[in-house]
Amino acid sequence: MMMRSCRRYSTGVEALIKTPLYSVHVEHGATLVPYAGFAMPVLYKGQSHIESHNWTRSKVGIFDVSHMLQHRVKGNSAAEFLQKITPSDLKALKPFTSTLSVLLNDQGGVIDDCIITKHDENKFYIVTNAGCRDKDTGFIKEEISQFGNASHENFEGTLLAIQGPQAAETLQKFTNLDLTKLYFGNSAFAKLEGFTNDAIHIARSGYTGEDGFELSIPVDHEGLEFTKALLELEQVKPIGLAARDSLRLEAGMCLYGHELNEQTTPVESSLNWLIAKSRRTPETAGFNGSDRILSQIQNPKSVSFKRVGIQSKGPSPREGNKIYSFEEPDKQIGVVCSGSPSPTLGGNVGQAFIHKPHQKSGTKILIEIRNKKREAHVAKLPFVAPKFYKSEKLYHSIGFKTYKNTTIIEDISPEYNVVVGRNGSGKSNFFAAIRFVLSDDYTHMTRSQRQSLIHEGSGTVMSAYVEIVFDNTDRRIQVDQNEVVIRRTVGLKKDDYSLNFKSATRSDVMNLLENAGFSKSNPYYIVPQGRITSLTNAKDSERLKLLKEVAGARVFEQKLKDSLKEMNASQVKREKIDETLVFIEKRLEDLNAEKNELKKYEKLANRKKTLEYNLFDKELTNVDEQIDTIDMLSTTVSEKFQKYSQELDKNEASVKELNEALTNLKNTKKMVILEKQGIESDIKETIKNISQLELVANESKVSMKDSTGQVTLNEQQLIKLRKIIKDKSERKDQIQPELLRIRIEEQKTKIKLNELKKVQTFILSKQSNFSHFKTKEERDSWLNDQIAKCNKDIERNSELLSNLKEELSTKEKELATITDKLSYLENTSIKSSEKSLNDANYALSSIKSESRVLMDERKSLWREQTKLRNLQSTIEDNVTVSQQKVAQTMDRSLAVGLASVKRIANRLGLKGVYGTLGELIEVSHKYRVAAEVVGGNSLFHVVVDNDKTASIIMEELIREKAGRVTFMPLNRLTSKEIAYPNSNESIPLIKKIDFEDALLPAVKQVFGRTVVVLNLEKGVELAFQYSIDAITLDGDKCNKKGVFTGGSRDFRSSRIGTLKDLRQAKIELEETESKIDELDEKLTTKETIINDLNLKVSQLHKEYEAKAHSHDDLRKELDDLRNEKLSVQKNLEKIQQKITTSEQSVESTTKELDRFEHELQSTFVQVLTEDEIKKLDLLSSEIPLHESSLTKIVTKLSDLEVQFNKLKSELEMKLLPTFESLERAVNHISAIQKDLHLNDAVQDIKEAKKSLHLLEQKQKDLFFKLESYDYDILKKEQELENINNGQRLLVNKLKSFMESSEKKLSRKMLLVNRRDQINKSIRDLGALPEEAFTEYKEYNSSELIGLLNKVNQGLKQFSHINKKAWDQYNSFAKKRDELVQRREELDSAKDSIEDLIQVSEQRKDEAILNTFKKLSEAFAQVFELLVPNGMARLVLEKRELIQEKEHPQSNKMDNPGHSENDGDNEPDIETYSGVSISVSFNSKGDEQQRIEQLSGGQKSLCAIALIFAIQKCDPAPFYLFDEVDANLDTQYRTSVARLINRLSRENAQFICTTFRPEMIQVADKFYGVMFNNKVSEVSEINRNEAMNFIEDQQRV
Repeated sequence: MMMRSCRRYSTGVEALIKTPLYSVHVEHGATLVPYAGFAMPVLYKGQSHIESHNWTRSKVGIFDVSHMLQHRVKGNSAAEFLQKITPSDLKALKPFTSTLSVLLNDQGGVIDDCIITKHDENKFYIVTNAGCRDKDTGFIKEEISQFGNASHENFEGTLLAIQGPQAAETLQKFTNLDLTKLYFGNSAFAKLEGFTNDAIHIARSGYTGEDGFELSIPVDHEGLEFTKALLELEQVKPIGLAARDSLRLEAGMCLYGHELNEQTTPVESSLNWLIAKSRRTPETAGFNGSDRILSQIQNPKSVSFKRVGIQSKGPSPREGNKIYSFEEPDKQIGVVCSGSPSPTLGGNVGQAFIHKPHQKSGTKILIEIRNKKREAHVAKLPFVAPKFYKSEKLYHSIGFKTYKNTTIIEDISPEYNVVVGRNGSGKSNFFAAIRFVLSDDYTHMTRSQRQSLIHEGSGTVMSAYVEIVFDNTDRRIQVDQNEVVIRRTVGLKKDDYSLNFKSATRSDVMNLLENAGFSKSNPYYIVPQGRITSLTNAKDSERLKLLKEVAGARVFEQKLKDSLKEMNASQVKREKIDETLVFIEKRLEDLNAEKNELKKYEKLANRKKTLEYNLFDKELTNVDEQIDTIDMLSTTVSEKFQKYSQELDKNEASVKELNEALTNLKNTKKMVILEKQGIESDIKETIKNISQLELVANESKVSMKDSTGQVTLNEQQLIKLRKIIKDKSERKDQIQPELLRIRIEEQKTKIKLNELKKVQTFILSKQSNFSHFKTKEERDSWLNDQIAKCNKDIERNSELLSNLKEELSTKEKELATITDKLSYLENTSIKSSEKSLNDANYALSSIKSESRVLMDERKSLWREQTKLRNLQSTIEDNVTVSQQKVAQTMDRSLAVGLASVKRIANRLGLKGVYGTLGELIEVSHKYRVAAEVVGGNSLFHVVVDNDKTASIIMEELIREKAGRVTFMPLNRLTSKEIAYPNSNESIPLIKKIDFEDALLPAVKQVFGRTVVVLNLEKGVELAFQYSIDAITLDGDKCNKKGVFTGGSRDFRSSRIGTLKDLRQAKIELEETESKIDELDEKLTTKETIINDLNLKVSQLHKEYEAKAHSHDDLRKELDDLRNEKLSVQKNLEKIQQKITTSEQSVESTTKELDRFEHELQSTFVQVLTEDEIKKLDLLSSEIPLHESSLTKIVTKLSDLEVQFNKLKSELEMKLLPTFESLERAVNHISAIQKDLHLNDAVQDIKEAKKSLHLLEQKQKDLFFKLESYDYDILKKEQELENINNGQRLLVNKLKSFMESSEKKLSRKMLLVNRRDQINKSIRDLGALPEEAFTEYKEYNSSELIGLLNKVNQGLKQFSHINKKAWDQYNSFAKKRDELVQRREELDSAKDSIEDLIQVSEQRKDEAILNTFKKLSEAFAQVFELLVPNGMARLVLEKRELIQEKEHPQSNKMDNPGHSENDGDNEPDIETYSGVSISVSFNSKGDEQQRIEQLSGGQKSLCAIALIFAIQKCDPAPFYLFDEVDANLDTQYRTSVARLINRLSRENAQFICTTFRPEMIQVADKFYGVMFNNKVSEVSEINRNEAMNFIEDQQRV
């Protein structure tokens, strides 16, 4: 079975549609939810679901239902179209009446449910659900397309529902429409005065089961203003969707998508009544799915499931919950459609689809809720009876006579109603049904008579019922409800009545009706067929009997009958008394003869009693003296006992205090020991940590020492190297200019020498050439070759020089770039890197320092946590001990239950569980015993906020079988105010109890009635005077029933004290746990911070290493640049040398070229010239000098170059690299020193030593504390031992006192028993003569015993006497006096009864005569109304003059109060034989005729006039006439019809049957009775249909 809903929900607020009343919802704080695409209110601020629900049930709630879709369907084919898509008979529907219906698909499933209102034959107004608006609109438009003369339109507007018992009163203030005449299901157009310009549609309907209205207001602002005006009224509140759902569920109404869907037919949804009876045949059906629906109606067995009501407790069932058989829990039998808690009924209600045969009310079922099967049962719908405003209805249920089917007649007019039908159609059975409920005609029926009332058609109907609903708004019927429903059910073996659906007795119903005006003495408010005829043919005596009935003579006759019966009973009693008196007198005579001997016997007997009394008295005195002596001794002992007991109690208190102090000291010592152990552990750990840190520091120091030594050595070497480098650089710098000068000089010398040699060579070559060259041409050719060669050399060297200069420029630029980079690195990058590295080192150190501080704080928190956890363990032990002590004062199931309550409350998160009453109160030690005795087991009752909380826990306890507990829900506890005594001798116990104000109901419930008194005597007095309980401080209590003292009470073990200790321990435990939680939270925070810091340290360390690596890279780059610079400088020197060499070579080659050119210009000779020879000689001398000088220069240059190169090589290859390496090492070691390794170790050692110092100081403090605690514990233990020794002595003393007291008490008990026996013996002596108290006072016991023996001897001679004669004589005499008095009383009662009979007879006669007078006057008036030209009167016929026909006037009386025979006395009714009727139809003066002389029609008119006269004298609220006009002439039928119409306007309701037109012409409503297949049906018809029916009947 699938359930599908057409509801539409929107997830986006922006997509929701707002109704015209949206601003009202917002203004009143509504909780808005998406519903069918609209923003709809589910609850309003300040209102709960239950409050909203109950407000609607008691006041007025307004619902915004503007989201529902409104339709108009009109046209000549409108009704035909609607009858196609719905199963309703809309053609028979009256204008401005509504019906619930359903839109059907082709399979008979429900598209949607709707309300259809007929405005006229061709116009209909329909309201459908919002959730199906698109589907409904599409369905209607598709279906209506087949009907050309029908149109459909949707329209929006404000649709407002006003619901509640005060709805009509509220709405009436805004409209002139008379709402008292607008019944449920009817509607009208009317204005809202001051709000709407045009009339709006007002329908009396609703969805809550309450009386109410739905208003369709097309203009939005008018609807808004009207709603605001409504909400200004005190009795009106806005209600949301939540309450609307629970209200409709209680009313048993369906909700589409739950109980209705496209797969389920109306029959399966138990909505058979929606299918009109006129459309239940294949010929008349014609609606969608009619084949399936009619088949289900005709074959109910084919319907496997149907909708039923369900009720349950516990969790509420919800849609989709599976239902299982109670007998077979695994068998599913249905599914829940809807469910909700019921604020009205309590528990849960719901609706479900259930399969056969589990549909009967009361059937137990199981509903699976939250995976658990819970018990429920099938219930009858509706759960709450609807309170719709309706006129009277008649329900003829299945099976009454010819009315086999359910027949409902509703909206009966409160004035004039007419029923028409053919003979045999069932009109009389219709009236019989009403008489069946209201009259005495169907009483004491036999089985066959009851069976005759049940329909005989199918033979399956075994019972029938008739139900009548009365409008009781005027409270005429004494029931405080607006409607009164009376039902009578008859079966073969039953005949039952019910009143408002509750079983009632017949007498209750009849009495209720009689009080409402349905008088038993007036049988003519129901006039069946034949009653007119019988009354017409009645004899005068029968009319007199009727007069007596109307006058209430039956009541008087019943009283007379009862009086006579009482008189007869009294006579029998008198006769029995007379017989008894005769017997008593005879017996008294016999007893009188024995009195003389009896007097002598009594004299001796009195003396014996006197002697016995004196003996008893003396013994009693002796016993009293002994008891007094024991009491005095007991008092002394008691005082000592009390003293010792008080001292013992005092010592017990001291012991308890010392034990508590010892426990606290030991616990504190334990905590200190634990703290000391923790500190010692911390000290060990700190020392270990310091050792490890010192080891690391030492290693670091050793490493640093080595590093420092190396640094020192390196620094020393650097200093030496710096000096050496400086010296050598200075030396190099000194050598370099000289070396340069010498190199220049060498160059010059070499050039000069080369020139000289070239000149020499040239001259020599010239000389040699003379031998080589023969001619000038040869010479010139060679010279030209040489010149060309020189030019080539010059050109090559020039090119090389140019290239070298370019290379030199490039290298110079490269050197400048390298120099700039080197300068930037040295002055900027390196310094910035060093600063960044130092900053990172500082930040890392700071974070590490902060981390160390936090870790120290964390250690402190750890120590505190350990301390608290140890304290928690101790307190938990105390709680366990306290719980065990508490458990010892209760049974196991209660202890388990209390433990389970706390567990369940914590698990479910219940806030309203306060604890046991004993835990929640504080009582001083003085009043603790009294409070415990009064509280008793109530001290263990659990106090909760409300019964809902209690129910939840109880269900869990039962489910888990977790013990038993008694709850005290504060919302259910009510107690009367107690008037306490205004006395200093008592005080209310509740005033000595401290508790929270919220707990007042619970404390008052237990302790409110009790006062504390000083002694029981005062307590008894106050208990009887103020009806309260009293108790002493020792726990002895009393109330009005008596005193309760004693019992075994251990004053050392107090329930309240134990509960207080438990509560205190729990509070301490909660505080400790709270502190632990707080500490855990702090630790977690610290851990988080430390972890964050560690992470930050790691990050900073990584940054530091990255920066250090970057710094090393910069250093490396700096070294590389220096090396590169040095290399470039070397290259520059080489290039410079090459340039110099090239320049010299060019210069030399140029000079040689000049010589060759000069020689080429010279003449060719064979020998040298003189100048050349001289030159040659000079050259030969100069060249050696230059060579010698060059040698010297070269030698010197060589020495300088060796020195220079040596210095340079030493500097560049050894000293400078070593210096740079040492400098890098020194710088690198300096950076490491800045690292945290050693510093951290040193700082950690410092902090650890500081912490160690603090720990050692704490250790010393704790050591001193432990010594102090040891001393205190020892001292307390010594005190405790001393007190215990004293206690043992006191106990021994108390034991001896108790043994002595027990002996005395035993002796006293024996004496008391003896005293009681003596007192009993004295009482048994009976009355004593006066001499018994004076005559033998001076005699001792022996003398008295002697006298007693003599008296006993004298009494032996009277052993034969009747010792009871005197008592018997007195007894019989007393009995005789009582009987005489009783006889006198019976004689007096007889006289009174005779007087009562006489008065009753007289009053009966007076009542009959007065009634006759009123009836006669009414008869004359009614007859005059019926026959304006005639007159009539009633005549009383006298009995004694009946035969005197000759004096006809003398034996008639129409005014009995003035009888000419009786004078001033009232006549006796028994003197009259009957009532006759005398009438005249023609004139008021004609001689009147007796009724026997009239025609049949005239007789019937007289009978009707008499009936109306009776009604006038004894009016009823309701009249039922069956064809009273059958035998009347036309003119009289008209008069009777008009008279009934006139009377109906005077607050009387008439239902008449007729087959004449006169009544129809003046009646208000009409009903037709049809008979088909032995079954009668009644339906409402209009006047024309009724007239047509009468005309057809007359033609037949």
